[in-house]
Amino acid sequence: MTRKKCLSSVLAVCAVVLTAALFASGPAFAADQKFKAAMVTDAAGLGDQSFNDTAWAGLKRLEEEFGTQISVVESTEMTQYVTNLLRLADLDYDMIVAVGSLLEDAIEDVADRRPNTNFLMIDSVAQGDSVLSVLYREQEGSFLAGVAAGLMTKGNRVGFIGGMDVPPVERWRVGFEAGVKTVNPDCTVVVTFIEDFNDPNKGKQLALTQYNFGIDIIFAVGGQSGLGVIHAAEEKGEGFYVIGSDSDQNHLAPKNVLASVVKAVDMSIYEAFAILRENGRFSGEVLSHGLPEGGMALATTGDLLPEEVLAEVEYWQERVLNGEVVVPSNLNELKSFAAPSK
Repeated sequence: MTRKKCLSSVLAVCAVVLTAALFASGPAFAADQKFKAAMVTDAAGLGDQSFNDTAWAGLKRLEEEFGTQISVVESTEMTQYVTNLLRLADLDYDMIVAVGSLLEDAIEDVADRRPNTNFLMIDSVAQGDSVLSVLYREQEGSFLAGVAAGLMTKGNRVGFIGGMDVPPVERWRVGFEAGVKTVNPDCTVVVTFIEDFNDPNKGKQLALTQYNFGIDIIFAVGGQSGLGVIHAAEEKGEGFYVIGSDSDQNHLAPKNVLASVVKAVDMSIYEAFAILRENGRFSGEVLSHGLPEGGMALATTGDLLPEEVLAEVEYWQERVLNGEVVVPSNLNELKSFAAPSK
C-alpha cells in the first residue's frame, strides 16, 4: 500500500463496516416500505464541491443501493431554513438532513413543531427528541494538513481562509495551526475570514492578497467561497498552493491543490440511515467523528507532496490515532498546546 492510499485507508475501512451494518440491521422498516430522505442545504447550495455536495452524494448512494426516494431543497439565504424544513416535514419524509451548523436554530424550531419527523443535524448539536446530531473533530484532519503545510512552505508563511468564524471553522483552524507549529515552529499562520460561505469572488481576492504578501500555501475552509481560493492559486501559477476541505478537491486544480482534508458527511448519512433502520427513529443522539472513526481523513491525490513529507504526515497521523497527540479543538486549547516531540 502506498503512503497516498494509506492516509485515507481508515475512511475506506469504516465505509465497509457501515455497509455491512446496513445490510445486517434490524427490520424497523418493512421490506416493502419505501424509505424517503431529503436534505436542506445551507445558503451555498449544491455545486460547492464541498459540504453540500458531499451530503448529497450520501443520499445518492442510499438511492442507488437501497432504492431510497431522495430530494433536496436548496436554500439561498438563511431566512429560508425554517420554511424549507417545514415543507419537507409536511411531505412525510422519514429522514430530513440539515447541512451545516447555521441550520441549528431552524432544526430545533421545526423539530419542536414536527416531533414525529426524524432530523439529522450535520456539524452541530441541535436539541430535540427526534434529532440525531453529528459533530466532527475537524481538528484531527486539519492537524495533518498543518503538518504538510509546515513542511512544504518555502517562506515560513502560510495562510488560513475561513468562510465564517463559527465553531466548526474554529476547529479546522486550530488543528491546522497546531500541525504547523508541531513541525515548523518558525512558521507564521495568517488567518482571514470571508464572512460568507457563498462568495467565491471575495475568497479569491482575499487569497490573492495573502499570496501577494509572501504566503505560498493557503488552507481554504469556506464552502463555495473556498473555490475562489483555488482559483487564486491557479491564477498565481507554479509555487502557489492550496489545501482543500470537506471533499477531495485536487481535480479542481491538480497543479495547485496539495491535499484536501475530507469530512465524511456522506458516511454520516449512511450511518444515520442504519440507525433508523435498526431503531425506527432518532432519540436525541450525538455522534462525534474524527480520524479513528473515519469521519476525517487527509486525501493526498496527485503527486505534489514528496515521499518524505507523506512519511511525516503518516507518522503524525498514527500518533493522533493512538492517542499520543491530542489536537486542540478551540483557541484556548491552542494557546496552551505544546508541540509534541518526535
